Amino acid sequence: MEAIDLLKIIRENLDNNSEVEMTSQIMYDPIKIQYKVSFAVMERNTQGIYKSFMITVDDVKKHITNES
Repeated sequence: MEAIDLLKIIRENLDNNSEVEMTSQIMYDPIKIQYKVSFAVMERNTQGIYKSFMITVDDVKKHITNES
């Protein structure tokens, strides 16, 4: 399993929760998409929708990347 796979599971569960207004698109570093991905959780109040959480999955295993 890669970080993005775990994040998709978390996001799907949040999207089905009535307390969550919506989640943002998945955000990632293009070089490390498999290893560190994030999305924001939005909530609604009387003034509108606001970002209340940022959820990041960071794979801590050692990986070889093409970074210089």
